[in-house]
Amino acid sequence: MGSQWSKDRNYIRAMREGYRSRAAYKLLEIQERHHIMRDDDNVVDLGAAPGSWLQVARQATR
Repeated sequence: MGSQWSKDRNYIRAMREGYRSRAAYKLLEIQERHHIMRDDDNVVDLGAAPGSWLQVARQATR
């Protein structure tokens, strides 16, 4: 990754908190505002790379 990513606040936070990418925070914000996932929902991640959305979805549907 270029140096611009390594200085990004959410990139650093994601690496520290164990998320695969900073995109996790986009889904966390959507989930917090709109509650798009509920317990026991089934989630299919068709992109699957790098996988941070699936990490968040797993937490939200437990």
